[in-house]
Amino acid sequence: MYVRHRPFLAVVCRLIVTAVVFFAVAEVSPCEAPPPALNGYVTRAGSPSDFDVNGFHVLLTGKTLIELPNSGSAIAADDLKLYVGLPIQVFGKIQDKRHSITATKLTLLQPAQQKIATTGVIDGVPSAPLDASSPGDHLVRADGYLVLISAATATTFNPPLDGTSAFQVNVWVSFQGTRRRDGVIVADRVVFSKNIIGAGEDKLRSKREYDPNAIAPNTKQNALSKTFRGVDPKLIPPYKDPAVQARVDTIGATLVPKYQRDLPDTDETKINFRFQVIDNKKWHDAVALPSGIILVPHQVVERLQNDSQLATVLADNISTVLEKQDLRLQPTAHRMAAESWAGLVVPGFGLASYAEYKDLLRHLEEESGRVSLFLLHDAGYDIYQAPLAWWALGSAKGIGSTPLPRRAEYIYKMLGETWRVN
Repeated sequence: MYVRHRPFLAVVCRLIVTAVVFFAVAEVSPCEAPPPALNGYVTRAGSPSDFDVNGFHVLLTGKTLIELPNSGSAIAADDLKLYVGLPIQVFGKIQDKRHSITATKLTLLQPAQQKIATTGVIDGVPSAPLDASSPGDHLVRADGYLVLISAATATTFNPPLDGTSAFQVNVWVSFQGTRRRDGVIVADRVVFSKNIIGAGEDKLRSKREYDPNAIAPNTKQNALSKTFRGVDPKLIPPYKDPAVQARVDTIGATLVPKYQRDLPDTDETKINFRFQVIDNKKWHDAVALPSGIILVPHQVVERLQNDSQLATVLADNISTVLEKQDLRLQPTAHRMAAESWAGLVVPGFGLASYAEYKDLLRHLEEESGRVSLFLLHDAGYDIYQAPLAWWALGSAKGIGSTPLPRRAEYIYKMLGETWRVN
């Protein structure tokens, strides 16, 4: 048997070696242009000769070629117009010790006009529509976007809403449209729905409630419980530091949107936002419960550099509650749990739902990041500290000592697309 198959195995081995050599040669082929050393966003825009990309300081020389987007035509360095969030490719050699790159070429990229389809609660109605072409145009703020709704937009009002009552805060809207260069979404289609609290959401709020006075200081959740039940907030004791707690409470209160603060206590859609400092060195974020309580590890507070960065984390978690993310996660989470149990019998079963769950988590993380920028802006915080907050929490070594985390990268992307300043 082995003698008979040895020639076949030898042929297979030769084919594998040939393929490896071919692709290795192809990777270093002099006919192929080298990839950019950095492919990301401007993370600091001091001047045309003083800026960073993905945290690396870019050094220009007299020989640096600067290409305009989609044209290949070159411009002079003095004509370089930069803004935080500008997508850009940098070619050259990185000097890791100096955390810089000497650029041989810059390619400026233009954010493409992209289709957006999403759902969110209206948390703001700007007083004057941007570039409105007719008095019937409406501009609403939802899901971290400015959405322009015109007479050409296919509009549906789910009862009891109508054309008079729909264009206001605390209303849910599903929309699709095209993002303009100024970041505004020009809607092709919108559907308005009343914000209601169903039985499932009411149960979820009650189940995930938190009373710091009812938890003993030495309370702990065992590993088996965490595995099968997840983290139980009722088993997380508060962290006793009045100064830190007061700071978190003060900043958090400024971030709750006005429409929520203005709702009467009898309105079931009003969320009782509360902030509680806890001790948890394993969390690199706060955790929001659908009841409105936000658990903030004191380790997170201590790692952040200023109030705007702390406000970023709080605003992000406020956004997860406003957008009912726990409720929206439940169907996929339940399906994944059921298929995971089935996977004990049928290996590999449930992997599709796990991938779907991860994609949904990423989508919701991006959503809360977008919404948080508006909450930060409304409260007077520096929105350009937002990506730095997630960068600081992404590594114990701090900003500049770790690659740009995905979460911070997305915020830079949104700063360039929706909040462009140049």
